[in-house]
Amino acid sequence: MSQSKPALPAFDDFADLLLQAKSLASPTDLQGVVCGRLSAGAALEQSAWHALAKQLMDVESLDPLLAQALDDLLAATVEELQGDGFSLDLLLPSDHISLDMRVESLAGWCSSFLHGFGTAGLKGDAKFSAEAAEALRDIASLAQVEADDSSTEQEAEANYVEVVEYLRMAVLTLYLEFSHKAKLH
Repeated sequence: MSQSKPALPAFDDFADLLLQAKSLASPTDLQGVVCGRLSAGAALEQSAWHALAKQLMDVESLDPLLAQALDDLLAATVEELQGDGFSLDLLLPSDHISLDMRVESLAGWCSSFLHGFGTAGLKGDAKFSAEAAEALRDIASLAQVEADDSSTEQEAEANYVEVVEYLRMAVLTLYLEFSHKAKLH
């Protein structure tokens, strides 16, 4: 019997669990940190992930449903990053949420990614390829992004989709570079 592929928790359900826990972190924050740490080549075991998540959420304990959602988030993200299909799904609000809120969540995801990447323990002398350095600069720029009021709604939606796709590829670029380097050491 084969095991099914782990799935990301549904954004709205995960957000509800975080709200019930009085979490200071959102689903985007949590996945951003996970992706940042993993992309920098750090290992993230379940117990360490739970401890880090509790710190990010500013909660003392994890409800069993929230703990399961965190486990699902970690397992699905690891599976996607390690897969060969370039199928990383970013845990962002769905289209029924206003574009302004989705752009704000995207910026938060990027900020959390940079936090995770920066706290993953890369050595100070780590070498960055030109592509990796550009990806990090671009993610830092995206952490400051705001909705564009000068575009039509259709153009703004298209731009958002394009930026999400670029971000996804930037994360995969960093993961491929640094996870490979971590295995060599």
